[in-house]
Amino acid sequence: MRIAFSLTCLMALTQVCSSQQTTLSIAQTYFQEGKYELALSELDRPSSPDDMFLMADCFHKMEQFQEALEAYNEAESLGYAEESLLLHRGICRVSIADFERAETDLLTYFHANPEDEKAHYYLGVIDYMLYNNRESMFHLNRAIQINPDYMEAIYLKAANLAEMGKHEDSMEAFAKCDKLRPEFSITKLNMAVNYIEMKDYFNAETLLTQLHRTTGI
Repeated sequence: MRIAFSLTCLMALTQVCSSQQTTLSIAQTYFQEGKYELALSELDRPSSPDDMFLMADCFHKMEQFQEALEAYNEAESLGYAEESLLLHRGICRVSIADFERAETDLLTYFHANPEDEKAHYYLGVIDYMLYNNRESMFHLNRAIQINPDYMEAIYLKAANLAEMGKHEDSMEAFAKCDKLRPEFSITKLNMAVNYIEMKDYFNAETLLTQLHRTTGI
């Protein structure tokens, strides 16, 4: 009886774990397809740290930041040990302007992953928002060294340079952004502002006219 009972329990446990893994796999597939609500429906009753972490990521993608933070914290309390939690939670905190705790998460992650371009970028975002332009430039330059086509980092670098009065360097960075993502019309608007700051009113007017014709801005 004792052996039979143990084997029965083991088989039942295996079936439960297999079911949980299947549910998580389905949810992960939905998440990768951008179907976050469907992924959440699969995770209706999260029972593991991995479930909770994926739930947090779904909420994050849906810009339900408070729910995402609660889920990240719950995943951590359940024992989720991957360092990616610090990165994702830090980014989430940046989204709600909780810069102090975001920086704590991101720096902890950064010290273990110094070559992660996202960590550098979001640390650069925090420093930019706190008017620490030089510190922001350090992280943005590093992010761009790791990924030369990191458009968001190049864009924020251009904004930093403009605020520092380095308008020609800013124009160069904005021009690269425009090549990488020409449909992002705000880049051209910022280029026009740079022209105005440099007192190049002719090119500013030309660019603004072109922008108005193509986008209605």
